[in-house]
Amino acid sequence: MTSPWGVVALCLCLVAGSASAQSADEARRSPLARDTIVVGGGDSYEPFHFIADGEPTGFDVDLVRAIARVVGLDIEVRLAYWREIRDGLEDGSVDVHIGLTYSSDRAEFYRFCSPYLNQQYKIFVRRDHAGIDSEEDLRGRRIIVQQDGVMEEYVREQGYTDEPVTAMSAAESLRKLNEGEGDCCLMTEFRGLTVARDLGFDEVTRVGAPVYQTTYGFALPPGRENLAPYFNQGLAILKRSGEYDEIYEKWFGVLAAQGPTAGDIVRYTGWIVVPLLVVLLMAALWSWSMRRQVVRQTAQLRQARDQAEAASEAKSRFLAAMSHELRTPLNGVLGMSEVLGTSSLDLEQREQITTIRRSASALSDIINDILEFSHIEAGQRELDRVEFSLRGVVADVLDTVSPVAWDKGLTVTSGLTPSLPDRVQGDPAAVRQVILNLMNNGVKFTTEGTVSLSMSCTTLEDDRLRISGSVVDTGVGVPLEARDSLFDAFTQVDSSSTREYGGTGLGLAICNNLVALMDGSMGYSARPTGGSEFSFSLVLEAVESPVAEDAPEPAASGGGRTSEPILVVEDCPTNQRVVCMLLKKWGYRSEVVENGLEAVNAFKNGSFGAIIMDCQMPVMDGLEATEAIRELEGSSARVPIIALTAGACMSTRDRCLAVGMDDYLTKPVNAGKLEAVLQRWAVGSRRGELVR
Repeated sequence: MTSPWGVVALCLCLVAGSASAQSADEARRSPLARDTIVVGGGDSYEPFHFIADGEPTGFDVDLVRAIARVVGLDIEVRLAYWREIRDGLEDGSVDVHIGLTYSSDRAEFYRFCSPYLNQQYKIFVRRDHAGIDSEEDLRGRRIIVQQDGVMEEYVREQGYTDEPVTAMSAAESLRKLNEGEGDCCLMTEFRGLTVARDLGFDEVTRVGAPVYQTTYGFALPPGRENLAPYFNQGLAILKRSGEYDEIYEKWFGVLAAQGPTAGDIVRYTGWIVVPLLVVLLMAALWSWSMRRQVVRQTAQLRQARDQAEAASEAKSRFLAAMSHELRTPLNGVLGMSEVLGTSSLDLEQREQITTIRRSASALSDIINDILEFSHIEAGQRELDRVEFSLRGVVADVLDTVSPVAWDKGLTVTSGLTPSLPDRVQGDPAAVRQVILNLMNNGVKFTTEGTVSLSMSCTTLEDDRLRISGSVVDTGVGVPLEARDSLFDAFTQVDSSSTREYGGTGLGLAICNNLVALMDGSMGYSARPTGGSEFSFSLVLEAVESPVAEDAPEPAASGGGRTSEPILVVEDCPTNQRVVCMLLKKWGYRSEVVENGLEAVNAFKNGSFGAIIMDCQMPVMDGLEATEAIRELEGSSARVPIIALTAGACMSTRDRCLAVGMDDYLTKPVNAGKLEAVLQRWAVGSRRGELVR
């Protein structure tokens, strides 16, 4: 029989064991549960991660060490046979897989951080092997793939072969190809090029477009998902600072610079020549037809032109007025909902605020679409000609679209050919709008699967570049009877589309008109396996030589003052309150006047860190007020003046900048953009703080 003291001791042991288990579980959930976070991967995956001279090295290793440095993590990089690392992820001795290609099967076992590389699987063949130039030539071939890799399952799913030739590594795969044990090999482009170069397989080359595209990044096992914010934040910091680009160039610069094959050149040339011949033939037929009609229709055309110009001008004035009247109350809805969203709310109230903001944002998008289309239709949409980063625009679009796609369980992939330049000249807003509209449509009309963007470039005469691209999705597709009117304005596939997916039916019409302004075209084709492919082309100008990123413009000096308020010039009480509440939230002081004349008088009697100026006001509008303030300044320090107006026309923006305003924002006010502009221009406007 157990003594009472034995029972007490047993209870104490059980309590201690439970507390120890709970402590271990809490430590497991903590991002910094151990002093050192173990990041593991295979030891023979050059150039991504591999062992050289007994030490871990490669693109992934340099990147993860840089991330650990900027976010303050203590890490150990452990490279070994890949099965050993996978076992470590399961038993908890390894915290993070250093680099892993994304697939839906793997996503069931691992949490993937933000992707930091696009993976393109290409076809590798021997130069003396004829008959394999693209993915269509793979059926029935002896295809070499890496065992347990993404491609092993892919070739079976596509029906190319039931029994691929498997190899344990990339080196073994290319050796088998070089020795004739297979007709071709499928692997990631950079890995295949690196291994072929290191092994001296000069007869091994890649052909055709990518057969498969996905993303690549850090993978976290169950229980270590809370490390994701650290890795995502570190990656974002490296991309903003440019250090990511330096690491990428170090490992992939030479490989990415390799030119297209002869087959690629012939194929790309065909894509250009055939459409050009068709366009020339159509132009000749149109010219012949017009010459027959020009004599008898000249008078009617002149009359119709005059009537159309008068109607267009009247419509533009009406739309400009309506835009202002609609944006002003909408600014109040969006602004107040954003301010309210930062206050103390219960869960139900926060859901209600979220619904209000989403609905108001959707209404804002509709207004923007209608106004943009009216400008294009009236011939008032003019293209900018500035130097910008084309690859940066694409990255911005992917960053915008990806969160929405991930919420729906979709995969977003992209493939940019090495020939696609970074720096070009053209209208970045127009290019972004085309790509973003097509990607948004792909995500909107796809319930499962992928949305993929691919882009390439060919050089034309006079330093011009033809940018060709396509957006492919696995969505519902477009019925045959609706394809002829797909690019017409105010057109949906059917009435149920508007109810289910929303929108004005203007998105594709706007894209079609914008690419036409950029000497390009758009097209649609149905996918044999379901879904849609929207293709587009546009013409930009080449930049002669790479240039360094422009240094950010210095903020206005403000005379060294440290506590000037922001002057808000706005006649609408609701908008006054919205802007002032946002300024207060960010730590700025503010003063309010109701028209331009009061703004000029306030400027004469006080000093301000910046002025937020409406344009359409009674007594004196914002343009006149700005001119008067600039005259009063003379050669003294220049106060930043920021336009915040419901007029979203390019002509309104140009007039604002011409009279001396420094920046331009449209209503409804976007809190993030307003804060960024103030941080850019307003110096000394926060209490005791110099803002840059």
